[in-house]
Amino acid sequence: STINAYLKAANTSVRTDFKEFFITKISDLGNQVVPFMTAIQKDFYQINFITQHDTGTYRINLKDYQQLDNCLYFISPDHIYSWMRKSQLDGYLIYFKKSLFKPIMPSFEIELYPFFSIEQDNMLILDDEAVIQVDLLIEQLHHFYKTQTQYRAKL
Repeated sequence: STINAYLKAANTSVRTDFKEFFITKISDLGNQVVPFMTAIQKDFYQINFITQHDTGTYRINLKDYQQLDNCLYFISPDHIYSWMRKSQLDGYLIYFKKSLFKPIMPSFEIELYPFFSIEQDNMLILDDEAVIQVDLLIEQLHHFYKTQTQYRAKL
């Protein structure tokens, strides 16, 4: 029911000090992450940016995804999600709760974005130029998250 409970269930070595937001490099999760996660639903949104993936399967609802190199995929609390990892991944994971946006956009409706819809395909395969641009943006977000300043939460 929380981001940290999910991280604990996945047997990762990281936790977040924000109840509404978390971002990490996949390589920072530690090497003890469970290789198989049974079907679950979470109470937060997830964006995965995968830059390298050798083998394994991610299932969102009833659709399996195996070609994950250079992709973004999106999971909402409405999705049923599981994975079977057989190799190392590279990229980023972003978890957030809808309430994160309330202070700055009180009328924000994330459900209006189709990539979080359970009725749409929740994966985008990126071309090389898009991978570079997305990587730069997510790296900046990760940097702000890791920076210990008084403005960290606002950034």
